[in-house]
Amino acid sequence: MLSIGQMAAHVAGVEAYFSHQLRDLTLDPSLRRVEMSAVDGVVNDKQFPFEAGELTVEGLLGVFAATEALVRPMMDDPATIADKSLVSALGPVIDGRGALTRLAFHPAYHQGQAYLLKQLPGYPR
Repeated sequence: MLSIGQMAAHVAGVEAYFSHQLRDLTLDPSLRRVEMSAVDGVVNDKQFPFEAGELTVEGLLGVFAATEALVRPMMDDPATIADKSLVSALGPVIDGRGALTRLAFHPAYHQGQAYLLKQLPGYPR
């Protein structure tokens, strides 16, 4: 189970993961690490790429600012990526339309998980 901080990093990771593929970007090492949080420790058995102490509010806000810069051009002009294809974080090949649909809902999915975690007896753990 991911922590709330890991969920936030993972959401940003998927934004980087999709943008990297759809826009044919070369990511710098810090964004490459963020991108790895799309799958590492989430859908595979690798270690999550961030330690708990790195997942601060300030750090995550910086990560989201960086991934917004990657995603914003696709949101502003979706026609440029609509017919491109990519491998989604869960594995299936999807097109740009499907990617934007997933990006639109993905944060809400994890926000719901975070809400449920916060309702557990003994939170925080």
